[in-house]
Amino acid sequence: MTRRTRLRLAGIAACVCVGLGAADVRAESVPSLPLAMEAPAFDAMVTPLAFLKHPPIFSAAHGGSGPRPGWILGADTGWSTRFAEGVSPGAQGWGFGARAGYAFGGRFQVDARYDYLGVRLRDPVHDGALQAATVGARYELPLFVLPFAEVRVGPSFDSANAWFAAALALGVAIPVARPLSIDVTVRDWLVPEGDALHSILTVQLGFTIRFGG
Repeated sequence: MTRRTRLRLAGIAACVCVGLGAADVRAESVPSLPLAMEAPAFDAMVTPLAFLKHPPIFSAAHGGSGPRPGWILGADTGWSTRFAEGVSPGAQGWGFGARAGYAFGGRFQVDARYDYLGVRLRDPVHDGALQAATVGARYELPLFVLPFAEVRVGPSFDSANAWFAAALALGVAIPVARPLSIDVTVRDWLVPEGDALHSILTVQLGFTIRFGG
């Protein structure tokens, strides 16, 4: 049994015990195989640990080194609500967004994003819906699904005005194929206007496509 195979089996035992709450698994309990067959047989195994370490969007075909850096494209759409006292015209609407950026390995991403938020801050008839053009960063946790946190900053504007905007987001990316994940995101946009600070909550469903480096 090679040293590399022993290390892999020890890792499986530790993760099954701690992460999945299964019974203790010892690497030494795996039957010995001829050296020529041992590594291919192990690599062909499908285990919960293999899925945990390399979800479908991040293939393990890179020699076990994890996902490569690569470009990303994404889009989403959903409902937007601006928090306001009483009944405020233009406080709700349907919005959408699109982003393009770069992923550094499996967890950290940077991107530029455009959003049509679908709500109005001032005149609901003449000023048009609020939009934003921002840059942001996202950090994902490599679990069975990929929970993530995101921050964004940039200008927001309608047809007659412009303001600074910032956004905080929490979400989850669900891998469905090697390059594709489905994203569910809750994002809180903060837009200061004079002495007021507008909070706009969006709940969106979308996708991200990752192009390997």
